[in-house]
Amino acid sequence: MDKWARLLVMIGGSAFFSAVPQAVGAQPALGGTDWEADPDCIFDFMHFYEDGSVKMITFYDSGNENDPNEGKEIKLSGTWASDGAGLNVKFNDLPNESLIGAFDGSDLHVTYSWTDNDNSAHVDKCTLTQQNS
Repeated sequence: MDKWARLLVMIGGSAFFSAVPQAVGAQPALGGTDWEADPDCIFDFMHFYEDGSVKMITFYDSGNENDPNEGKEIKLSGTWASDGAGLNVKFNDLPNESLIGAFDGSDLHVTYSWTDNDNSAHVDKCTLTQQNS
């Protein structure tokens, strides 16, 4: 192949790769990572296990220092799946609740849909930041 033919092949290949969309802000490998929620979030932390399970952790806060449950850790387990850009979490004991999210390059932006003890629906949006081990 002469130098002009090679140049055309290189230019054609470059054009192909620039025309094919690349993943922007692709989600990192979540398995084995810990994430802290922003202070306005209804929960405090999430841990993503490599086997596809997840734990959402919150600390009970009734605002009543005499409440025997005040400050106790509450864990909600579930499963997670990611398609590389989005996140979907389902909770084992609460099938009507879910968490979906997207990665922006450094943080996870999530929407948590849940119901309270009065069966009222709620939707909370949070930002999760990865914690370094």
